[in-house]
Amino acid sequence: LLSTIELSKTSGGTTTKYVADTDYVAAFDEYGKVIISILSTGSLASESAVDVAYTKLKPSGVTASDIIGGYNASTGVSKGIECVENAFPMLGKVPSCLLAPGFSTTSTVMLALKAKAADINGVFKANYICDADTSTAKTYDAVGTWKNDNSYTDKQMLLTWPKVKIGSDIFHSSIQLGARYASLVAGQIDGFPCDYPSNVDAGIQGACLADGTEVNLNIKQANVLNEQGVCTFLNWQGWKNWGVYTAAYPGNRDVKDYFSAIRTIFTNWNNTFVLTHFNKIDKCMSRKRIDNILDTENIRVSAFTQNDLIADAHMEFEENQNPATSLLAGKITFHQFLSCYPPMNDIENILEFDVEGLQNRLFGGN
Repeated sequence: LLSTIELSKTSGGTTTKYVADTDYVAAFDEYGKVIISILSTGSLASESAVDVAYTKLKPSGVTASDIIGGYNASTGVSKGIECVENAFPMLGKVPSCLLAPGFSTTSTVMLALKAKAADINGVFKANYICDADTSTAKTYDAVGTWKNDNSYTDKQMLLTWPKVKIGSDIFHSSIQLGARYASLVAGQIDGFPCDYPSNVDAGIQGACLADGTEVNLNIKQANVLNEQGVCTFLNWQGWKNWGVYTAAYPGNRDVKDYFSAIRTIFTNWNNTFVLTHFNKIDKCMSRKRIDNILDTENIRVSAFTQNDLIADAHMEFEENQNPATSLLAGKITFHQFLSCYPPMNDIENILEFDVEGLQNRLFGGN
């Protein structure tokens, strides 16, 4: 921590303390290391050695309870995951993907991410990415048991295993998958999340366990993980992300919940609807305003269908979903239908020997 650095020298029982920006300058280099430069105009210019005192961060001191955090009603201060609530009021940005690398293997942290992803500011939703514990689930066929035993089965969650390597550095794969998802979304029109983060270049040099043991799955093994709702990595002409299911699969067989891109589209559509029409809250409940919402949403769909980002969508305002009791209470309900593209998860080519073709070639004919 730059502000805690103190340079001094003790000689003959007297300690001299040197002044930052007068005698020296301290700054981080591109690798996060501190470089102390001696100023030629300061008191240190002629010194050959000094004492340096400082306070540094201790990542191992951060606990799961620090990550979970919470809201202190007496001070009005939020900490940890609870700070997600502050993102939109302070920055005008809706959190769309939550991660807690290194901590999401702990069930209590996962549950905090789950609770927050389901309800941000009372109106928004998010997805979240968790890591399966590679120190416990050390083989691909043990991951499914770990997942179910620890209840990592939410529709908003992507679960990933194992860790990834770049050079000698080992990273939690939730970091890699989160970055890959963000890259795919950024490449689409209006940042629309219609692509699957599977069978795309992973940008890694290997997969491994926490202790560095290499993991090199063949496609059958990778598909075992995929069928258990776990994203992984496959070395197929270069390292690829592999997996199209949310953690809800295979227990949840609702297509909007178990395919990752479709689930993300539904989350995105919810948040966009809120942002688009929030300015109508507390306005008079006129038919004109209701029709404006219907028209806006149905017109918006055309841009997505024309660019083949979704198959179709439309919105309805039905009397049977808006009883008089609800209308008198100031509540109206729309019903929106989305048709999204599933992935081509299984492509089969049937080969058949054509005897007639052989005969035609040898003996003439059409």
